Amino acid sequence: MKYVRFVPAGIYNGIIWFLSSGPIFVNIQGFDKTAHIVEYSVLGFLLAFALNVSSDNFDKMAKYSVIFGINTGIIDEIHQYFVPGRSMDGIDLFADITGIASGILVWLMLVKLFEIIRSNQIFSRK
Repeated sequence: MKYVRFVPAGIYNGIIWFLSSGPIFVNIQGFDKTAHIVEYSVLGFLLAFALNVSSDNFDKMAKYSVIFGINTGIIDEIHQYFVPGRSMDGIDLFADITGIASGILVWLMLVKLFEIIRSNQIFSRK
């Protein structure tokens, strides 16, 4: 049952793979880099959720999230090399890595916020 947390990341990873298997939908200069950052931010967030990254285990679990995310980006870029109309691009990979890190940080900020709310540090009257 503990692996259920990986289902959203797995499904989303499949969506990324599917979308990168076809032609580019929008060809606006610079848009693809933004799209890479956004889509990999979501993946980073879902990976952090799957691995239950928190301030207590940040070093270990965030590292696993980053490694998995970077490997996903590398495999996706290699995959795009073989797709007609697509190409492998190191700058896209950098955008993927930036997105992964951003998603993990957003997850960690939300975890911290909920920890503060749960401990009533925000709403307590002192």
